[in-house]
Amino acid sequence: MRSGPSHLRGRRGVSTVAGAVFFVIIAITIMVGLLLWSMEAQRQMSDLDTRRLSQRITVLDVAFPSPGVVNITVVNEGPEAVYLVAVWMVDKTNSTHYRVDLVEAYPPNGVAVNVGETVFFTISFGWVSGHTYMVKVITDLGRAFVYPEAVAP
Repeated sequence: MRSGPSHLRGRRGVSTVAGAVFFVIIAITIMVGLLLWSMEAQRQMSDLDTRRLSQRITVLDVAFPSPGVVNITVVNEGPEAVYLVAVWMVDKTNSTHYRVDLVEAYPPNGVAVNVGETVFFTISFGWVSGHTYMVKVITDLGRAFVYPEAVAP
């Protein structure tokens, strides 16, 4: 008894094997692509972490020359230019926290501090006489550099 046409008798399963091989090739291609993408993303994150850790800003001075004004002096001791994007004023007297956006005050990128440069800049902030403030200067890569204690006159 014949089970089908004679020209197909020896070829059963060829399309199944070809489909399986094609599927394996596609799966391997996708896996290699994901692996390469993952390695590139990891390299970029590592480079970003290296840049972050190389930033070295020192806050030299914080002064309160007149009501509502704070003068801050910083120096860049790192190997590349840094953009300062925010200042956090932490009132240690009553445990409150204020953020001053430097990108709005100094467009387009905030306060630029080149390598080895000392920069003086001013922010508007309603400080309270006699209160003690911790001043944190924040870079564009998220590093915070602290001036631990400044007393408003």
